[in-house]
Amino acid sequence: MASVMDDSYRKVLLLGAIAAASAFVVTIVIVVVCVGCQSSISKSDTRLHEINRLPRNGNSE
Repeated sequence: MASVMDDSYRKVLLLGAIAAASAFVVTIVIVVVCVGCQSSISKSDTRLHEINRLPRNGNSE
């Protein structure tokens, strides 16, 4: 009877470990995608600011 309980606990622990690892991997993927999106957005945002600055500098000179 004890070996049956130990076996079921091992299965539960294994499933828990797999679930935790999966959640960790998904979290890392989400963070990487978000950081990539933010860097591309900030790059395009600075380009837009540079485009907006050009006519102002040209008009003020």
